[in-house]
Amino acid sequence: MVLKHSVTYNLSFFISFTFSSIFFSSLILFLVYKSVLSKLFFIKYLMLNLTKVGLRRFWSQSPRRNAPKKELSSLLESTITPKAFSKRTEEPNPIMQGTDTIPMPFYLHAKCLKNNTHITLCSPERKIIFRASGGTCGFRKGKRRGYDAAYTICSKVLEQIQVKRLGIENLHVIFHGFSQAREAVQNCLLGQEGAVIRDKIVKVMDRTPIKFGGPRGRRERRI
Repeated sequence: MVLKHSVTYNLSFFISFTFSSIFFSSLILFLVYKSVLSKLFFIKYLMLNLTKVGLRRFWSQSPRRNAPKKELSSLLESTITPKAFSKRTEEPNPIMQGTDTIPMPFYLHAKCLKNNTHITLCSPERKIIFRASGGTCGFRKGKRRGYDAAYTICSKVLEQIQVKRLGIENLHVIFHGFSQAREAVQNCLLGQEGAVIRDKIVKVMDRTPIKFGGPRGRRERRI
């Protein structure tokens, strides 16, 4: 009997202790939660008040808010008036003032090879007008190379420019290759034969391809 009473007493004490601990812990958690919520609400309220005060101060000090309001009709009249267009037209445009449009250039290609010379005259649309080489000028085999053949070829092209009366205003001279023929073409353009076309030359270019490595070169030509 004594043992039964002790066991029941211990059980009841344990149950009461657990319930009391659960109650107190839940009460503490509730109080903590309530305090945290109150702090959060206070911070939120404070931030809202600060933002409202700041916005009021900003809008009260902004010049646009204090400036007098303009009606839409007055704004439209000020922007869409003939005076504005007249001012624009009266002001001189520095880009439009000057000479007429620049005519399209013609192209004179001088391909100065080691054994021959090819000179081609092209239109602004890059279409061939006249071409000349050592063979068309009557040179055969080894005579196509050299200074004299290149000079004759260039003089023939310049003669054809005078005969056809192409009306060239701008001319671009384009060289290809390095040889004696290049010097001959330059001297022909600077000489008496090129006096007609010399003033029309506006640009001189060099489009000689430069070899970087590559395969083995071709064998030397034998004539």
